[in-house]
Formats: sequence, structure tokens, C-alpha cells
Amino acid sequence: KTYITCPLQFYYKHLCGIEALDTVKDRVEANAVGAVVHAVFQHVFDVSDGPTGDFGKRIDAFLENVDSNIQKLILTDETLRQSVCWSEDDMKSGRIYFAMEMIRNDVVKNLQKSKHEFRESSVVIVGNETKLSCKLDVSGHNLTLFGIVDRLETEVDPETNKRHLTVVDYKTGKVNKDHLNVAVTESEQPFKDPQYKEFVQLFCYALLCKYGNNKVVKQYCGDQPTQCAILSIQDVNTGDDYLHRAFIAESVEKRKPIGESPDFTEERIGILEEKLKLLLSEIIDPEMPFSQTEDEKRCALCDFKHLCGRT
Repeated sequence: KTYITCPLQFYYKHLCGIEALDTVKDRVEANAVGAVVHAVFQHVFDVSDGPTGDFGKRIDAFLENVDSNIQKLILTDETLRQSVCWSEDDMKSGRIYFAMEMIRNDVVKNLQKSKHEFRESSVVIVGNETKLSCKLDVSGHNLTLFGIVDRLETEVDPETNKRHLTVVDYKTGKVNKDHLNVAVTESEQPFKDPQYKEFVQLFCYALLCKYGNNKVVKQYCGDQPTQCAILSIQDVNTGDDYLHRAFIAESVEKRKPIGESPDFTEERIGILEEKLKLLLSEIIDPEMPFSQTEDEKRCALCDFKHLCGRT
């Protein structure tokens, strides 16, 4: 995403290792809200002992004392403490108190919605925070693609009566649904335009499921195509459809999946895989300079614009 936005920004951030002086409190707290909501979902939908739990009961138990349960998670979860260092006193007043109210609202609405969905559907959660990796041959270089999936779930397809695997990524920020589908005639677009960052992320998950050797994926996916989706926290809060699946569309005008299915089939993955490899080969090419983006709109929120001189 960073390289597509601006190759020079990628150079500063990922090759030089320059850290941004992030003093914008709103951004810090927005990241904290997302981290806590992710941690709550991971806690409630934990399947480390296998997908056998009664999630309805777990949801009820967590919501019964939702404020104290969220606070306990923030204070005791070691992974969460690496990004959210709030004390008990911090959470009682000021900006962090309001952040806690946002977290509470997101958690309550999403867990209530999830409880209804589990009751009405055949969805089964089979993985949380699942680490995936695979090898890609890019211009003779053996590269490793790596990612951590928020959630893996399976559901019975009513037409085929077979279960398919869906990779689900949680987003607390705004999601533009139009940028989760790509026309087959414009398959290079997501690797040029940062507005398609969620699509690229989900496509990489599809690659990881196809080429990786994760036991959970192999057990519940087999030879069936994977689907990939964003679970939008904001859309749950507004009552809108909240699970947005990425797919390859027939055309720009017809924004619907080819064959009416959002499956990342082998053919569809092949269309996009070559575009991704072209991007990666450009990044690792020592003859290709890390040039500044020509789109100055992308510079507005850049943490490094004081270095490149574009202000």
C-alpha cells in the first residue's frame, strides 16, 4: 500500500527505517480503538481448542459485564498492551474516556449482530489471528508473502451444499465498497491506485490460502475456492450490510462477480497474480529509483513530506 501510494514514502519508511513523529492524538486513539475491538473479537471468538464453542453463550457472558470485561482485556492482554498503554485511571476521564465509549458502542452492536447471524446461518468460525505464508517466484527471486488473518470462517453454500472458506478482515474505519471489486478488463488498477488497498490486502490473503500450507486452511478449504471479505464495524453501527466481499467484476459498468460468485478461483487469482508480481519485481529492481508520486493529493497526510520538500 505504501509503495503504491508513493515509492519515495516506501523508501523512507521501510528501507531507511525512518519513524514518523506521530503526534496526532486523534490518529493514535483511532488506532487504539481498532486494536481493542480486534482483541475483543479474538477473545470472544477464540477457537484455539477447535471450533466447538457456543458463541451465543460467550457473547452473552461478555456483554453481561461489558465495561469491566473490556477494561480487563486492555489491562491484562499482553499483545494488546504493546499498542494500547492505558491505565485504569486513564480510562475514567478525558479523551480516552470517550474512546472507551466508542469501543463499548462498537463492541455491543457488533456482538449482538454476530449472535443473530450465528443463530440464523451455518457460519462456523475456524480461526482467529491466523498466520499465513507462502513463497512467490518473482523475477527469479524467492519471496515470502506473509499475513495475519483476523478471522477464518466456513459456511454452507445453499446451491452446492458444500462449505466454502471465507477470510474476514475487521475494519473500524470507513470502507468504500466500490473499491472492493475490480473489473477484469482493468486488473492492473488496484496495483496503481491506493484506494484499492483493501482489495489488494484481501487478494493477498487469497494467494496465501491457495499457495500456503496452513493446516486450518487445508482442512476447511481443500480444493474449494476461497472468498475474502471486510467486516465493516461502521456499517454494523449504521444498520447497513456490513460484510463486504471482494470480487472480480465482469466490467466497470456491471459491478457484480463473474458468474455471480465472489470466489477467488484459480483463473481469477491468475489474472491478478501476474499484476502483483510485476509490482513486486519493480520494488526489488535495483535499477528502478524510488521516485516521488506525481499525485500531490497523496502527500496531504504523508508523514515524510518535510523530507522530500513537498508541503
